[in-house]
Amino acid sequence: MVKAVIINGSNKKASRLTGIHQYVENYLKKADIQTDSIYVHELPAQDLILLNFASEEIQKANKLVEEADIVVILTPIFKASYTGILKTFLDLIPQNGLENKTVIPIAIGGSIGHLLAIEYALKPVVSVLGATEILKPFLSSISR
Repeated sequence: MVKAVIINGSNKKASRLTGIHQYVENYLKKADIQTDSIYVHELPAQDLILLNFASEEIQKANKLVEEADIVVILTPIFKASYTGILKTFLDLIPQNGLENKTVIPIAIGGSIGHLLAIEYALKPVVSVLGATEILKPFLSSISR
């Protein structure tokens, strides 16, 4: 069975990104893809900040990434980049942790110009983590 994990890089659950997260999750489930979610803001803050690779919660999240065939990365765009909380989690994914996985970056931004945040900020990090197939990024431009 194909497995997917959705990494939600928002800093809170009550956000516009939650609607997109639910849409993606429902889409994958309808396609008979086993889906798990990681809400980064729910991981222990101290473990994220201190890069605590030994943390049980971090190890559980990394296991979901390891077992996934598809990794969907969701983020709002703040100050022309993906969120800092998402960056702290990506730093905890082992080197080559995205190798042989299809990665789908999805962002919410204020304008089409924010698409560059995916191209110039997120994609290089995902590439360094070994992603071999990064699908064309999707940006939802929602007026604030």
